[in-house]
Amino acid sequence: MALTLFSNVCPDDCSTDFSFPALDIDQNCAYIPDLSQIGDVWFKPNEAADTEVPFDNWVDGGYTVLANPDAIDNTVTDNSKVKWVTGLGEVAASEKTVFTVQKFQKVTIKRIYTLILTVYNLSNAQYEYLRALQCNPTNYTFWYGNSAHVYGKATGIIPTFTDVDFPLGAGEGDVELATVTITWESRVDPERKSNPYSDSDSVS
Repeated sequence: MALTLFSNVCPDDCSTDFSFPALDIDQNCAYIPDLSQIGDVWFKPNEAADTEVPFDNWVDGGYTVLANPDAIDNTVTDNSKVKWVTGLGEVAASEKTVFTVQKFQKVTIKRIYTLILTVYNLSNAQYEYLRALQCNPTNYTFWYGNSAHVYGKATGIIPTFTDVDFPLGAGEGDVELATVTITWESRVDPERKSNPYSDSDSVS
């Protein structure tokens, strides 16, 4: 399985090489938290050019990136462009693979993350795209975002598993929906930037 490597990864020896990053000076400031629900997922096929990414200046060192809507085209039928899917989702706490080494020290070898996105727009095009994801493609990278942030890295997150379910409930108020499941592995959580698409509908 491919391990996605994010910046600021843990050093080999955390007892001597670890550097504690900076923090906010005023720790008593009442901070209004951002809403956490995942609403956006961007799929970039590996065959797409390196320039075809939905974000500009990801590696600028700051927390704000510019939108690059030219990289997104939901109408193409090849792998030349990024596809953008919206829904309602979550990323639960990771499943850790912890190993005990000498002197009973514990180390986290990797973390397994699972993104679950419920999609309610099941037009014919949406349905066929999501149905194709049931083939478990791994020839893509992706980013996910909520109303405040987009998570990933400049080149995207490497998936280890992809699947979609289309449950049809029996309840009077049940509706057609799709549940997208994507898993990936890493040592740490993804990097994040401000989501330039949080209030945008700019997609072909």
